[in-house]
Amino acid sequence: GCHGSSADADSDAIMGMIYLASALKHPEDFVDVVLRAVVAFASADLGFPDVYRTLPGGTKLFVPKGGSDWGGVLPTHGPYKTSQVPWCYSPGYFAPGHYRVMRAFAVNNWRPYANAYLPPRLAGTSTTLDDLTEAFDGAVTAGYNILFYSSCDSGSVSNWVGIMSECESPEALHCPGVPWAHTPYVGEAGTCTASGTSFAAYGAEASRAMWRIAIDFLLYPEWATKVPIYDRTGYELEGTVFNAQTYLNRIANQYKSHSQPRSDPVELWKSWDTVRHADELKLTCPGVPFTATANWWAALMSYPTFVGFIAPNSAIPSWEVNQWMDALVGLCDITTMTGKFCDTSYFGAGQEVLSTMILSGAIKKGGPLPPPSRTNADIISDASLPPLFSTGGAASPA
Repeated sequence: GCHGSSADADSDAIMGMIYLASALKHPEDFVDVVLRAVVAFASADLGFPDVYRTLPGGTKLFVPKGGSDWGGVLPTHGPYKTSQVPWCYSPGYFAPGHYRVMRAFAVNNWRPYANAYLPPRLAGTSTTLDDLTEAFDGAVTAGYNILFYSSCDSGSVSNWVGIMSECESPEALHCPGVPWAHTPYVGEAGTCTASGTSFAAYGAEASRAMWRIAIDFLLYPEWATKVPIYDRTGYELEGTVFNAQTYLNRIANQYKSHSQPRSDPVELWKSWDTVRHADELKLTCPGVPFTATANWWAALMSYPTFVGFIAPNSAIPSWEVNQWMDALVGLCDITTMTGKFCDTSYFGAGQEVLSTMILSGAIKKGGPLPPPSRTNADIISDASLPPLFSTGGAASPA
């Protein structure tokens, strides 16, 4: 069976905790809990501080794992080897907006006592807040580059892809390497999957990538549109533009190029017909070479595509964007929640809620409000409290 945590669920949970901390006006005890969670996520799910690859220019890449003990660039041998299929990655797990929110929370709320929460390197040296933020930055860079090599011009994405970047020693945790050197394949032609969804095909596992990228764009548009893209050998591709906005524009352009803004599923499906026209519609490509069984007619697949319209697009004026949004959300009558596009199952409903929240403008630029400035007197830590017991064993006086 599966072991350890799940990186996508972990990031979603901590995102909620950060928003809750802001809503509660950053009580110190809860801030402490969230700081611990942020550090734990970086360690367990990103591999901080030891599990990374380094590009020729020196950039460290922390590839999001599938869970605490598998995936990412964990080695295939030794005491820290992956517990499940190696070199297998799901672009749908990639949550750049979440990583940026965690990074910002750590920077805005760091306390001297929190240094004790940072894991040391296996070599024994200590790590710092700067090292932690570097890990989140490296995860964003790695994720966008893997997405670049595992998606099509239509916006379709692969469920699972390869990120094989093995060190000379199969037990090593870090070394020079490029995780997307062979993406979507594992090595030259290998395949993989870590769930019931198929390799390198646009399906249910991949569907979440769209709203995760949309969240990044809504929260941090300036940063989400400044993403360095590298070639297969790890050198920056000058003049190549790929970021949250360009990716979301691909999805919107897919609708505009192949269908009309009417609440007619047969009409809208023309843009995502993987059954008859996958190649013609660019739903398959070198980054997504295969087709999956899941398709646009399932709400869990269609709703995430709606978020493509939240990013400014030179090809679609704002008045037309509104027509598209009305047409898409009009597929479900929320007053009755009946019909094919009103899925009430756990996964389907989750996709619907997240996608429509994004369309409604519920996610605001900048994310949750930062805490007010504090004095040292406001900060409570374990070290500032009196001991519970004196040397004689009696309770210490208040």
